[in-house]
Amino acid sequence: MALNREECKKDILDVYRKLFVKNTELIGGICVNNRGQITVFLSLIMTAMLLIGLTALEVVRINMGKAVFAYGANGAMEDLKAGYVTELFENYHLIFLDGTFGGQGEAAMEQQVIEYMEYTLSQGGYSGIGIEDVVLTGTVGVLEEKCKPLKNEIIEYMKLYSEVSAVENLIEVITNSGDASEDAQYAVQTGKTEENDSKSDWEGDDPRDILKESTRNGLLTLVTPDGATPSKNEFDMENYPSKKQGISEEEDTEINFENIDLLESQLGTSDYDCILPLQENYYGIAYGLECFDYYTCKKDYNNPMECEVEYLICGKNSDYENLSSVVNKIILHRLPFNFIYLITDKSRLAKIETIAITLSLIPGVSYAAVKYLLIGCWSYAETIVEIKSLLAGNKIPYIKTAETWLTDIENLGNIGNIESLDYEGAAGIDYKGFLMILMAEHIDRLYYRMADIIQLNMRQLDEHFLMENMLYAWTLEISGSGSKKYMSFIKSRDNVDTVDDSVYQYNISMQAGY
Repeated sequence: MALNREECKKDILDVYRKLFVKNTELIGGICVNNRGQITVFLSLIMTAMLLIGLTALEVVRINMGKAVFAYGANGAMEDLKAGYVTELFENYHLIFLDGTFGGQGEAAMEQQVIEYMEYTLSQGGYSGIGIEDVVLTGTVGVLEEKCKPLKNEIIEYMKLYSEVSAVENLIEVITNSGDASEDAQYAVQTGKTEENDSKSDWEGDDPRDILKESTRNGLLTLVTPDGATPSKNEFDMENYPSKKQGISEEEDTEINFENIDLLESQLGTSDYDCILPLQENYYGIAYGLECFDYYTCKKDYNNPMECEVEYLICGKNSDYENLSSVVNKIILHRLPFNFIYLITDKSRLAKIETIAITLSLIPGVSYAAVKYLLIGCWSYAETIVEIKSLLAGNKIPYIKTAETWLTDIENLGNIGNIESLDYEGAAGIDYKGFLMILMAEHIDRLYYRMADIIQLNMRQLDEHFLMENMLYAWTLEISGSGSKKYMSFIKSRDNVDTVDDSVYQYNISMQAGY
């Protein structure tokens, strides 16, 4: 039977339709009967991706905000540090911040930080971050811990810009010369019982009385060039750093030649005691000599006090008193050296013994006591002439020899007319060298007295300047906030406090110092 063409076409279409529907059901159910499921599926995927994207954006905003906040805080801190006292740096190479901020107070410093950060954030396109509070805390003043910050600044400067060879050379001279004080005291101890039954035809005045008469107007009139003594005008240092610490001036040792036991104790001043302090503190000592005036070295500064280094050592209220006290201390250091030399010089010792024999005839006076007191008296006179050389800007020999001895016991009334010696030898020492020794002996109060002098001089420029207001280090506590934008439910991150209803809170603590 012949097939109808139209019927065959219909049968074929029915077969294809059945096969298509069956296969589409098997491969995923996506067909006209599952219409709408794909839309739901894609919507869920798009929602999840949107949440992830917005969360990532908000996390980036938080971290960017934290970075920008820290950047602004760091810039504000550097801006604050740049406000150091320029005159203090120019004159003394010290970088400190005035804690009163020019008399405006800490609030002005905090306001400067706020203004700097607001400007920085607005210029960077982060105006959405606001500064809520700035608090200055943890301040470290330059006088704290026994002036440790001041000492640190001085050391840092001296390491970079100054030589300390003079201190090292002085230590070498002292080390190579031996301890004269021990030898001098031992000589007195062993000679106290010495006797001499010889006769003497010496006649004259007791050299001790002559020396006393020569010095009755004060040592400075004898030892200063042309008798030009410093001013006796007093400075009111009562409210200065060292005085507030209870550091008082020392009583000077009065040297006389009437008591052998007292002389023995006075011969105990040793240069050896200063070697370790010189080694440990040579930066501070060299700084003192570089930045402050002393009798033989006047800087260009028009400062009220002339003998500033002498003040560092003695702490007295006038240039005259400070120089007098330093001269007295140098005498105590030089006396043992000259004393030991006289004992070893037979010809000069013979002169002393001749005089001692005559003076010991006085009832109650022993030969031994008179002999060693006369040695001390002559050594003292020689020391006065040495100091005259030092204050004239010359050097003296650290160890005495016959060629460098200048005085005569028979002519002590003329010591003021003896020309100054200028020693050229390698083991010479000048006034600056003795100041180093004395500064090393007073190192425990040296930095407080440096603060005194700096304050005295700076107050000539600013009458309100106080060293106790100078800051070496401090801490800034800065808080701010940033608005939410994309996601309101993100929890806090590092350096970002708990999220409240409207903003992210930023807190940062920054330490700074010089």
